[in-house]
Amino acid sequence: MSFVQVMNKSGEDKKKASKKMQDELQAMSGALNQIIAAAWIDSSSRSKLKNFLESSTEADDELTLKQPQATVHAYENHSKGIVEVIEDMKDKAESALSNLRREEMKSKHAFEMIKQSLTDAVVVLQRDMDESQLAGNEAGEKQGKAQGDLSSTEASKKADEEYLSKLTTECKSKA
Repeated sequence: MSFVQVMNKSGEDKKKASKKMQDELQAMSGALNQIIAAAWIDSSSRSKLKNFLESSTEADDELTLKQPQATVHAYENHSKGIVEVIEDMKDKAESALSNLRREEMKSKHAFEMIKQSLTDAVVVLQRDMDESQLAGNEAGEKQGKAQGDLSSTEASKKADEEYLSKLTTECKSKA
């Protein structure tokens, strides 16, 4: 029900419609107060909304004293102003949301690139570690074989030295 319809009604109907209109205006005022309290509202929009709410309560007081034509005109001026402010706030919120989504996408891409880089580095390091362990195992086998050969060579040398020593002593005793 519009304000003009309320003003055209008579007596009892006018009181009921006026009460309903006041309830709707209070609900709208509460919604605007919640918008003002929101963290994402910038200071200029917040001040415009506060000014609108303050001027609308003053205008409501004045509206009861003026003729119906003046109240309709005053009411229409306020509604256009608040609609423009809310539409401007909507545009700003959509722009901010778009920027945040873009930043989130960039951050996600950067994260995925770092993740892929680290995954590749882990694979390369794992391969290098496996190769190093294999080379270490081969070196250990070679060392074990070389130590075995050294032991047998040392034993053979010792046996040869003992034989030489016996042979030398025999030759000296026969000579």
